Amino acid sequence: MKRRYRTGDQIWVRERNLAIVLNYLWEAGRPVSRSYLVEVSGLNKSTVGNLLAQLQSWGFIKEKGRSKPRPGRPGVLIDMNPDAGRLIGVEIGVGFISVIVTDLKVQPIWRQKVETDSQVPLSQTHILELAERLVHEAIETMTREQHLFGIGVAMPALIDNNTGTVLFAPNLKWNNVPSASGGRNVLVCR
Repeated sequence: MKRRYRTGDQIWVRERNLAIVLNYLWEAGRPVSRSYLVEVSGLNKSTVGNLLAQLQSWGFIKEKGRSKPRPGRPGVLIDMNPDAGRLIGVEIGVGFISVIVTDLKVQPIWRQKVETDSQVPLSQTHILELAERLVHEAIETMTREQHLFGIGVAMPALIDNNTGTVLFAPNLKWNNVPSASGGRNVLVCR
């Protein structure tokens, strides 16, 4: 009998806890103390300390000063390291393609917008190739130390998740347009 669900082994639990701590840091939007993370996550102090050490060794977080004086020892503040990686967003809209690169705090680093409304309408293939070229330009803005964590593509369309085919995009006047990747993504980044 095939198992339908994965049980939680130690590695799985650690991955979830890392994601939880990182999400709380990201959602805070400001430097926070270890005690804050213990409080909001429900994890114990040693677990939070170990998770933060792992995230810091990977470069995702950094220490950012000390907390305001209160009774007891001032705590070290922890914050996301915005330069640990980059995110790329692509929008294919009516008459334009827009590509943006952000840091991990979602602050824009690079942006390019190309108008596709011209006297001579561009083919669907040409628009996808242009979007792919802009993504490659965006990737070239990154340093070797910065990881690309993801590329999100938005377009006003119904897309077949299995094949990546754009089934119907009435505003773009597209029907059954195969993606450049054969279903993995709308764009291919080599």
